[in-house]
Amino acid sequence: MLAARVIAAFGVLLSIAWLYVSRRQWRYSVYVYGRAEKEFPDVADMFARRNQPGLSGTAVMAYIVPALAFAMWLVKLSE
Repeated sequence: MLAARVIAAFGVLLSIAWLYVSRRQWRYSVYVYGRAEKEFPDVADMFARRNQPGLSGTAVMAYIVPALAFAMWLVKLSE
C-alpha cells in the first residue's frame, strides 16, 4: 500500500513537470512560428493552408494528455 502511494505521488509530480515543460515548449514554438511567418511569407501561407478547425494535435499532446495522466495519478493517490 505504501509503495503504491509513493509511486502515485511520483506520478503526480511527474505529470506536473510534464505540464510545465509542455507549456514552455508550446510558448517557444509559437514564438518561432511567429518569427518564421514574419521572415518568410511562404511559411505564413503554408501555416494558413494547413490550419484546421478544432483543437490542434499539439494542444492535445501539450495539455490534455499530461492533464489526464495527472488526474489518473491523483485518483490512484487518493485510494
